[in-house]
Amino acid sequence: MCLFHTMKISTVTTLLVITTLSTAQDVGTSTSLRPPKPLVDSDGLQSTIHSKNLLNHANQFVKFAQISNGTRAFGSAGHNATVAYIKKLLDKTGYYDTVLQTFPYLYSSGTAQLSANGTSYTSGWFTYGPAGDVTAPLVVVNNLGCELVSVASML
Repeated sequence: MCLFHTMKISTVTTLLVITTLSTAQDVGTSTSLRPPKPLVDSDGLQSTIHSKNLLNHANQFVKFAQISNGTRAFGSAGHNATVAYIKKLLDKTGYYDTVLQTFPYLYSSGTAQLSANGTSYTSGWFTYGPAGDVTAPLVVVNNLGCELVSVASML
């Protein structure tokens, strides 16, 4: 009989916990529950989206890319500015609780220079490319080196 009584309390406790968790949408660090936020209404949401605003945000993303030589690749200043901008917009709605989550990743940036016979040429650095200096003679190849036969004698 004691075992049945314990099981009955466990069942009631379990149901209470499940009910509490299923009705709690946002639980803060305090012990009180906040009221649930209203569900998103598709038509209402769509009515708030305007092409002018979308274009303004797209232009802002372009400005962030310009900070990092045309890229918003992760780890770049352009990426970090983009993340901060999006977080600020989401926080401003009051609808989302946002947290920046950090994680380790490899990123590198750099510059590139190309010159031949004393003449400098426009060049670009490959994002995530290796660093280093290379000096080597230029070699003319047939067909822009796009076929193995064009460079086979050099291998």
